[in-house]
Amino acid sequence: MPVGDFCRREPCTATPDESIREAAKRMDARGVGSLVVVDAEGKPVGMLTDRDLVMRGLRRRRNLDATTVAELMQGEVSRVRETAPLEVAIRRMRSDAVRRIPVVDDAGRLVGILAADDVLQLASSELAGVAEAIRAQFPADLEGGHALPAKG
Repeated sequence: MPVGDFCRREPCTATPDESIREAAKRMDARGVGSLVVVDAEGKPVGMLTDRDLVMRGLRRRRNLDATTVAELMQGEVSRVRETAPLEVAIRRMRSDAVRRIPVVDDAGRLVGILAADDVLQLASSELAGVAEAIRAQFPADLEGGHALPAKG
């Protein structure tokens, strides 16, 4: 299962030179907690989160119009190719301790974003399918929520 099949297309983005006020407005309008910061070629160069805005922007009393996204963003952003297996993205998210990972095409341009929430939704959907298959095989044994007796 390639990452490109599960990522959210058209992620919210920002540019390094825009103000943090504009970035915050975009987050609010789109109902998201992070923006992928992209360069002029559409390649990810960082991430800006609502936490970055609060902790490094507002808390330090930065001027919202004079402070740029580049000043607050997290550089060194993890990314994964859209053709990579989903397992690769999950491993990278775990090893890099990130909840969101930009998805790029073969040229390194942003095409989507994969969030931990998306992975959890997929996993729960798959587990529900497995549970339904088990119920279909053993309906009498599982009636009333009882598990099959242990063999022994």
